[in-house]
Amino acid sequence: MSSIDKDKKQQDWLDGWILAGGSLVVLALGVLLFLWNKLPPEVPWLYSLPWGEQQLVSKVWFGAGLGGVMIILGLCGWFSRTLSKEDARAGVLLSRGGFMLTVIYLLSFFQVLRLMI
Repeated sequence: MSSIDKDKKQQDWLDGWILAGGSLVVLALGVLLFLWNKLPPEVPWLYSLPWGEQQLVSKVWFGAGLGGVMIILGLCGWFSRTLSKEDARAGVLLSRGGFMLTVIYLLSFFQVLRLMI
C-alpha cells in the first residue's frame, strides 16, 4: 500500500468520526424541533448538578447548545486534519475526542428532554 493510499484511508477514518458526531447532533436537533411545542418555556441547563442547584434556561438557549457542540466538533475535525499530517495518533485522538464529547453532551441533552416530556 502506497503512502498516499494510507494517508487517504486515515483521512477518511478521521472524517468518519466527525461525520458520525455531526449526524447525531442533526438527529438531536430534529428531535428538539419535533418536541418544541411540548417543552416548557424554561428547561434545566444541566441534567444534574452536584450541589443540587437547579439552573433553568430558555428553551432557545437549550437548543443553542447543539450549535455550540457543532462548532466544537467542527474545530476538532479541522485540528485533527491538520495534526494528522504531522502526527497521525494526535489526529485520531482529537477526532475521537470530539465524537465522545458530542456523545456525552447528547446523553445529557436527551435525559433533560426525557424528563421534560
